[in-house]
Amino acid sequence: MLRFIPLLVFLSVFTATLHAQPVLTIDASHRMRFVGWDAGLGGVGGAPVQFTRNRTRAGFTLRPSASLEIRAALVNEFYNYLEFPGEKPFNFDEIAFEHLYARWQDTVGIPLGVTVGRQDMRLGDGFLIMEGSPLDGSRTLYVNGARLDMEAWTSQRFTLFYLYQPEQDDLLPIINDRERALAEYTRKIAGIHYDGTFEGSTVNAYVIRAEGESRPWLEPLREGGERMTSTTIGLRVVRPFGEGFDVRAELAFQDMRTKDDFGSTVHDWEHAFQGDVGWTAPDGELLGLGTRFGLVSYSDRWEPLLGRWPKWNESMVFSRGILAAPGYWSNLSAFFAEVSCHPLPSLRAVIRIQQYQYIDPVSWGWPDRSSSDIGRLAAFYLFWKPDLPVSALAMFEHLWYADTFVDAHGGELPASCSWGRVELSWALRALPLF
Repeated sequence: MLRFIPLLVFLSVFTATLHAQPVLTIDASHRMRFVGWDAGLGGVGGAPVQFTRNRTRAGFTLRPSASLEIRAALVNEFYNYLEFPGEKPFNFDEIAFEHLYARWQDTVGIPLGVTVGRQDMRLGDGFLIMEGSPLDGSRTLYVNGARLDMEAWTSQRFTLFYLYQPEQDDLLPIINDRERALAEYTRKIAGIHYDGTFEGSTVNAYVIRAEGESRPWLEPLREGGERMTSTTIGLRVVRPFGEGFDVRAELAFQDMRTKDDFGSTVHDWEHAFQGDVGWTAPDGELLGLGTRFGLVSYSDRWEPLLGRWPKWNESMVFSRGILAAPGYWSNLSAFFAEVSCHPLPSLRAVIRIQQYQYIDPVSWGWPDRSSSDIGRLAAFYLFWKPDLPVSALAMFEHLWYADTFVDAHGGELPASCSWGRVELSWALRALPLF
């Protein structure tokens, strides 16, 4: 992170010549979440788990000129386990930097923007670049790096970026450092992303180059793996049609190369796809009824980079023996269908059903898996977002394992598992100090 300081100083000095009135705002938020899992939710099977998660954020944004924005923010999220198999003492957890960046925006022939430091970054809908710290759950999304945005033509933007995501945060100071793992391994990622609009359609295209350590949990038959590199190319299209209909589709191909101790390179071609079709009733009609169905699929050795969590939620991620590693989704396909409505303008209800399967049931060196079927998930979500600085969410998910599913980690597998969550959040946004 220190290597970016000279650039930040240059941007500050350059924009100071504009003599604009500086603006300073502060912001803060807090989220209180209760989670129950399996027997801790009132059932009789599975682990008795109940805990609370409290996430607090506080930050400031300084705009010393019309072109320059400097932001810093801290975050803390602590757990309090009410019920868990085995002792789980309370801990205050860490206070870490969620943001520390400078952003310069101006028109130099064309609209141009440069952002350097720790920042949030979502490209497209986040299929490949959004979640920079998957192992800390919903605490943060940040990435460390630099991006250059250029709007070469109206509604046609190109983004060049370089990101460095260490396995643990060793770039900025941490209060009460618990050496928390943020990712499965360290990644270095660079790429170019295009975002354009044509006659109502949104088009994204990208080329992304990444390198990192090998994935031992995915390479049980490839001993001695050291480094891997991948080149990913993809295209995403969002197109409205008819009365209230829209279709979204994204397809990406990945050239994956893993080098072992002996200098040999193993080459794999991987792919991922997400697509869905939806319909929404006209405003003010049918209680805002909407439907959507589609498919998400990752080939058996797909590298998810910094992609957002897929359509499944915590119940899928923490269910036993499904994912190769908690923050790593590959060798999976999920068909989903959902119905949503707005009983009130501030209230949204969603019912979703999903079917999970493996692309290759024996891909990870688990030859005892003879079936690709994983199971079915039913989920209910209730979102409350009034025109106030508060919001709330209640959800319940239940996963039924297929009869042929085998838990790769051993032990007795329950017939199903449940996951429930209730949360309340408040936010103070951009309160001006001067």
